[in-house]
Amino acid sequence: MGFMDKLMGGGKKQEAFYASYADTHNLVRSTDEIPAVTKSLAGDAVTKERFDGRLATGFKGTVALVETTIRTSATVVNSEQYNELHSTHDGSSRVETSAKAYPSTVVMISLEDGTGSLGGLAVKKNYNKQSMGKNDVYGNLRRVTLEGLDLDNRFYVFADEGADPETVRGIFSPSFSAWLNAQPEKFFSFEVGQDTLVTKQPKFPKDEEEMDARVTQACEIARQLKPA
Repeated sequence: MGFMDKLMGGGKKQEAFYASYADTHNLVRSTDEIPAVTKSLAGDAVTKERFDGRLATGFKGTVALVETTIRTSATVVNSEQYNELHSTHDGSSRVETSAKAYPSTVVMISLEDGTGSLGGLAVKKNYNKQSMGKNDVYGNLRRVTLEGLDLDNRFYVFADEGADPETVRGIFSPSFSAWLNAQPEKFFSFEVGQDTLVTKQPKFPKDEEEMDARVTQACEIARQLKPA
């Protein structure tokens, strides 16, 4: 049986994977919920697994499994059969709701005021069918244009409404921009809120190597955001 087969076996297998990863990386299990320091962690989110500790030299943080429930509703016009069963013929409609939980791997790293006066930041990869492509806001953050940077047309950047656009653009040095452009994930993104870096990637990691890659990626972003 492969590793993914084991993961799909249920919550106990997922719990065992995260516990094993924490043991081999000297992380400490926590029962605390992940705080909603950024928009991606807000809403109906439940922390299933959380481990805290040193993720790399100079970086303390958290590795967690979070499930976010998305609730949707739709208006359905009653069918003839529905009307017959419910003794109504008024052509009325009803609202049907559904809910689905989506798992994701979250890595959080304390920046300890590493972003200076910049309190909030969100960087989203410009992938096909990106719904926020025409949006000027993301939560309480406003869109920053990236003219003149290699990131133009590749990423969407949002920052605090009073943030100096030039200061925000200055974060993306040529080397950082090149690194960002090289990230292969379709849904690559990161956010900063309350002096904390947050990366959130869909689904479970398939193995320890993939988890290591996610942690390493987050640590590199934190390294780039901290002043020299």
